[in-house]
Amino acid sequence: MTRQPTLLSTLAVVILLAGGAGQLFAQQAPPYGVEEYNAYVATARAQNPGEQLQAIDSFLLRYPQSVLRAFVYPTQAQAAFGLKNYNKAMEAVDAFWGLDRAQVTETYRQSKYNDSQIENSYFSTLILFTYSFLQTVSNGTAPPDALMTRAAERAGEGLRLHARLYGPAQPPADAAARQQFEQQKQQQEAAFHSVLSFVAWRGKDYTQAAREYTYLVEKNPNQAVPNYRLGLSLLQKNSPDYLHGFWHVARAIAFNVGRKDDVKEFLTNRVAAYQQVVPSCIEGDVADIITQSTQSVHPPAGWSLVGADQVNAVRQDMSVRRIFDDLQAGGEAGRLMWLASCGTEIGADENAQPQMAVLLVEIAQSEENQVTLRVAAGQEAADSKTPNMELVLDDPAAADGLKAQDVVRIAGQLDSYQSGPPFILHLSKGKVTKADDMVEEE
Repeated sequence: MTRQPTLLSTLAVVILLAGGAGQLFAQQAPPYGVEEYNAYVATARAQNPGEQLQAIDSFLLRYPQSVLRAFVYPTQAQAAFGLKNYNKAMEAVDAFWGLDRAQVTETYRQSKYNDSQIENSYFSTLILFTYSFLQTVSNGTAPPDALMTRAAERAGEGLRLHARLYGPAQPPADAAARQQFEQQKQQQEAAFHSVLSFVAWRGKDYTQAAREYTYLVEKNPNQAVPNYRLGLSLLQKNSPDYLHGFWHVARAIAFNVGRKDDVKEFLTNRVAAYQQVVPSCIEGDVADIITQSTQSVHPPAGWSLVGADQVNAVRQDMSVRRIFDDLQAGGEAGRLMWLASCGTEIGADENAQPQMAVLLVEIAQSEENQVTLRVAAGQEAADSKTPNMELVLDDPAAADGLKAQDVVRIAGQLDSYQSGPPFILHLSKGKVTKADDMVEEE
């Protein structure tokens, strides 16, 4: 977090200095002496946070059981936070919450605090603890488990107090003041959820993390990190929610999450695993998902991706002839065929030798000695000498002795296609042998 919390009300020590301290036990002997009281006053009147912390340390050393600790610890937490000594701020809050609640309440009542003010004093310390914790983890360092547990407890209690304090509170009538009130309310609530989401995330409780990050994303839809962690949490749950997970990782990429290219590669690989396809075959699809994801916080109703069961069903009845027909037809059939066929080897026999007979129409050789064969597969293409496949050879020497109009046998990996016109399949890792057979159609 980069912004310090705006406390819900004036801290207890300020109210005390306004006149309550000297009247705490006006009708009975106070449970402290003049020296103890003067030492306490020194903690409140210090000129800067550094001096204040020194005065508080001195006071606590001399009076470790003082009832005035109910006022001293919140002041210590605020001063430490102001000096960015976040660990000390959290220690002070822990010490305050370690005090006997009944005794603290009695001490506050002697200073004329009502129930709401007492709860507000506790709430203010929870805000300080929460913001301090978030600052300590902002550099990505995992805190000790004990601190993680306390942070979650403090955040949970903070949310309960937040609801009780803000529930009956009436927003100011003034528009500017009302806006500030609502902003403060939302910032504080979001801070508690940020702690709970982080603790769940680091504890690998991805179901809880997903719930917390969902809240944060809905409140701030265009923030990259909450979207990213929501997406990962959904993907890592015991019962993964793939579609929502992909969507939020895509949103994180769209909103420039750190190491954006790595995250995009991760998303591509995860979608490919979900569909059981070759990652390089769906790079365009992933780019489309990223673009679509910016249009709504969550996937729109009816949004889906082709699943592995659909892809594998096509593979059960896939031939070169059907690849041509479905890809040329386009639409859903073409889309499914592309996912099923992209990256697969076609034209090879069971011994991985080229066996698909085609008509060689043209041989091209680049300056880098890359040899590409343009061939016509199928009788119709062969008769018109119209190439509908391009094959880049693994071994350029395999083309030695070949010439246009030869019938050859080929095999290769389907990498891409040109929808046309003309329609052309592009194959890499090509193999070729001379053949005298008629051109085959499969």
